[in-house]
Amino acid sequence: MTEYADGYQRVIVLAEESTFGTQASGPGQIIRRANFTLEDQLPEAQSQLILPDAQAIDGFVGVPSLVSTIAGEAAPGTYKQLFEGVTRGTWTAGPTVSAKADTALTTSGTVITITSATSNYLTSNIKIGHTIRLSGITGAPAVLNNVNLFVNGVTATVLTCAPNPIAVAWASGQAAVVVTVTGKTLIQPLLAAQVQRSYTMEDWDAANARSRLGLGLKVGSIGLAVQPNGFVNLQASLAGKRLVRAGSRVYATPTAESTADGIRPVNGTVVYDRVGSAGAIIGYITGFNIQISQALQPVPTIGASDGVPKISTGMMGVRGTITMLTTDDNFDDDFFQQNDVEVTVVIPNSAAVGADFLALHLPRMRLVSAQRTDSDRAIMRSYGFAGYRKSTAGSGSAWVNTTLMMQDSLA
Repeated sequence: MTEYADGYQRVIVLAEESTFGTQASGPGQIIRRANFTLEDQLPEAQSQLILPDAQAIDGFVGVPSLVSTIAGEAAPGTYKQLFEGVTRGTWTAGPTVSAKADTALTTSGTVITITSATSNYLTSNIKIGHTIRLSGITGAPAVLNNVNLFVNGVTATVLTCAPNPIAVAWASGQAAVVVTVTGKTLIQPLLAAQVQRSYTMEDWDAANARSRLGLGLKVGSIGLAVQPNGFVNLQASLAGKRLVRAGSRVYATPTAESTADGIRPVNGTVVYDRVGSAGAIIGYITGFNIQISQALQPVPTIGASDGVPKISTGMMGVRGTITMLTTDDNFDDDFFQQNDVEVTVVIPNSAAVGADFLALHLPRMRLVSAQRTDSDRAIMRSYGFAGYRKSTAGSGSAWVNTTLMMQDSLA
């Protein structure tokens, strides 16, 4: 009996290659998806001769290549490999500042500061844009143990965190407070630390026991669309060397797919730091879209009948749009004056104060376009933005020397 494939019986597995275009060793990881494509690209060449019978005389297909797209819903720990591929970075465990007996935790309204004369937060690599959690707090302020706090100020001895509604006022010293940058972080690194990754991807049709294997895939772009009343939609595009077909499964025992809940913008936080400010949480953002990309160029060569021998990578970029309700003119000022600003977007997967999350931080961003909508109801403003490397940052600084930093509590 003929079986017709059903999508729920389709299994997509991703594995990192050691050598471009050579099948990766297992086990691979199952990738969650809302939609997936993996298709040959066979460029057609047709004779351009002008003949008396007005008919084409010949044609053929050239060097094959491969394209793929993955659509999904962003969740902690779920698309780690794809983010590494597009940033050329490596997920790195966040630093921890061990318990210090002289730590003082204070609040000014709901702004939290953490002070320690015997710590050096700058050399410990805690940076603006990090999400941290505290542990070891005693007494009334213990409500802040294991709560996600957003760092927007760093000196050698003081961490300042964006306002938190559960903060309580105190000034007493704490005996054993531990500061941890939660999960792992990923940046677009400087050249010496960049890793050019390629992947093998298997599309397994269980109903018909057929495998399609994409080799030499590189991640060209990842887009994230953040809207208040929906999950964060992720769209990745990849280009690869070639497609191989087989009748047996290649990655028979892959690592199970992530089971983390999708991140929820309704519980998210946007921290915007403009010139001369300490960074403020803004609650009138109606949309945030970001595109992380690297330029890819499949390079065909004469005689390369088994696929392109190289996919060249060029410049990396970060661009997007931020949409908001019309309120003060600060964003317009930053746009017209071309101020460097910074933005942190933290989106958890529940309303819990210590929920797992995915975070994005742009330490040096500029608004590059502006547009207003007209309506008899809410008037919106939309700004295009571009990210640039924070070249004045780095070791011993309050910022990371990068264009984009990501943080994943489950990476």
